[in-house]
Amino acid sequence: MLIAAVASLADAAPVIWTGPTIDFVKAPHVGVALPEDRDVVTPGVILTRDETQGFYNAASELSYQSTSPAGTLWALGTTSQDIATLSFGTFTSLINPGGPISGIGSFDFSTGSLDFVVHLTNEDVYLDLRLTGWGQGRDAGGGFAYTRSTAAVPEPSTLAMLVGAMGVCVSARRIGTRPATDKVT
Repeated sequence: MLIAAVASLADAAPVIWTGPTIDFVKAPHVGVALPEDRDVVTPGVILTRDETQGFYNAASELSYQSTSPAGTLWALGTTSQDIATLSFGTFTSLINPGGPISGIGSFDFSTGSLDFVVHLTNEDVYLDLRLTGWGQGRDAGGGFAYTRSTAAVPEPSTLAMLVGAMGVCVSARRIGTRPATDKVT
């Protein structure tokens, strides 16, 4: 029975975040110590970057490494595509010269944006991230901007609302006090 349950989890479709999008902007020449300079995607994935280099995961890394951001894999495209057909790798492998983008600094963000699918490997979640700005070089100060998807907000079911309402009624009933003369025998 346990083996069947584990097998069905392995066959489950990937979790794709289709919730509302958020815009994140890190201004150039600001540090990474303040919360507003980091995007908390999940408690285990917090994206930011220093004055130069690429993204890193501030939840588990102190600075950028060639495999950064830890806990993520990246592909060019969107989640509207078949995820199984996308080619995932490190962010660096996509943006470095010789990669599909061949140098992110050469991309003209004034005329377009870059669409990525980010796989949060520990959570096994996929999300869309549209990079809309990237400061290149030390003079640009590590600024960046993007729009990304978030987890879908589940709609409450009728049963969940009924159970919730029943819980409120039971709680309201318990709030009252018993007269001092009531004794349980």
